[in-house]
Amino acid sequence: METQVKQLDEAQVELTVTADATEVDKQVAKAYRDAGKARIPGFRPGKAPRRVLDNFYGGKEYFLATATEDLVRATAPAAIDNEGFVTLENPSFNEFDIVEEGKPFTYIITLKIPPRFELSSYEPVKIELPSAEPTDDEIIQRIDSLREYYVEYEEVAGRPVEMGDSLVLTVINENTDAGAGDEAAAGAGDESAAADTAADATADAAADREMPYDLGSGAMPPSFEAGLVGMKVGETKAIEVDFGDVLSAVSAEDKAEGDANTVPPITVTVVVKSIRAKQLPELTDAWVKDTIEYEDVAELKNRVADSIKDAKEADLESLRDLFASQKLAARLEGEPPEELIKQTEQNNYQDFFKSLQDNHATFDQYLEANKLTSEEFREQMHEQAAQNAASALALDSLARHLEMTVSDEEIYDEFVKSGTEKPEELFKEWQNQGRLSEVREGLLRMKAARHLCETAEIFEPGTLKEEAPAKKKAAKKASDKTAAADKVDKAADKVDKAADKTDKAADKTAAKKAPAKATKPASAKASSTKKTSTKKDEN
Repeated sequence: METQVKQLDEAQVELTVTADATEVDKQVAKAYRDAGKARIPGFRPGKAPRRVLDNFYGGKEYFLATATEDLVRATAPAAIDNEGFVTLENPSFNEFDIVEEGKPFTYIITLKIPPRFELSSYEPVKIELPSAEPTDDEIIQRIDSLREYYVEYEEVAGRPVEMGDSLVLTVINENTDAGAGDEAAAGAGDESAAADTAADATADAAADREMPYDLGSGAMPPSFEAGLVGMKVGETKAIEVDFGDVLSAVSAEDKAEGDANTVPPITVTVVVKSIRAKQLPELTDAWVKDTIEYEDVAELKNRVADSIKDAKEADLESLRDLFASQKLAARLEGEPPEELIKQTEQNNYQDFFKSLQDNHATFDQYLEANKLTSEEFREQMHEQAAQNAASALALDSLARHLEMTVSDEEIYDEFVKSGTEKPEELFKEWQNQGRLSEVREGLLRMKAARHLCETAEIFEPGTLKEEAPAKKKAAKKASDKTAAADKVDKAADKVDKAADKTDKAADKTAAKKAPAKATKPASAKASSTKKTSTKKDEN
């Protein structure tokens, strides 16, 4: 099989495929062989001569047409794969005649492929990252959180409640509608049942509900906590709890729609049973050795510092990859085509909903937890797809500039690492389908991304001058918006909160989650490839 490539434009090529006469004759013979398996009067299956089969099936053209279809189906995926093309759409075929025995056969495929852009610079990217070294305040905060596990309480007498106290309260809800049950039962004509229901409701309203509460924790609205301040042990007080305090943080749009302040105030009767002051254990060498089982305070601080640093480094590695990818994508001298963005978006949706399913969550639960509307979610997904597509094209450019290659052994290793029980069969299946280019593309991007991050120059926050953006070609425009800012903010928050995590033993053990078995190489996920429906004949 021979192929010739003609570039039609930056995102479209014409691939001419020529199968030699031997391959043509092989497909014609196969067409006769398959047809001969049918029951032909007077002949055993597979023994009818060609002239009989020609008459039975209405002429030789039937077999030549079948051979043509099988030949194209067998050679097209391999031809596309051999040239290393990853398509954005299913290939289209020019009109062609049927094969002739003993002669080569030529047909033409038109392919939509990702455009090849250059970068404005191939120098290492420069990014800002905070230091992974823990500060003294972070170490102290983590140790204080650890001491909270061993807090003791001391009864306080002779003074009223103050902010920061730990209280034991009895709370009686004054809002139980005892008459509601009465009216419902009376309406049913059962006066006895009405009386019983009203009595039960009244008893329920008067039932003591003892509860501990740390004043200043924010577990209840500010109006509740403010009402407790100044009370004395044994004192009873009716406090009006305004849940509008909590709902005041909602957006102006939600308030306009009437979603805020829809919960009426609730009056509760509170009895202060006791006032307790927290007593944290004193941080001494003896306490550390007896409780935490480290030698002394110095060792505890060292272990905590290592734990914080490990957490920060893990988060900073993700930040480094994200920032470096964004910097490289900004150098792309062109815009991703809409076909690539849509394809990337589809892949992102598939990954997103699979993640929801794996975590036994629903889409509505996700929207509610992230305070998003479905329209906002779709916009974010499109913006993220545009950013991902630009990053992918930028990595392709970097890989070409560095003349990176991927060997057949590296591709096969991906199938071995995929977790499938029979990597040879899966490799052969992808090869027959012409999909090995997907794996090659993914591996090249992974290599380029690794080189990008390893060579990135790191600067302290606020010390780096911004690069001038690359000039964009007048191509099919993607959205100028990106979801990068949101992602950066969330990632930065993650770094800031790393020091807040409590560790009961104050000694973090790093354990990596083993990857689940996969049915395709991981590197293929990095490739935005639309699969063809044709298969190559193993013969």
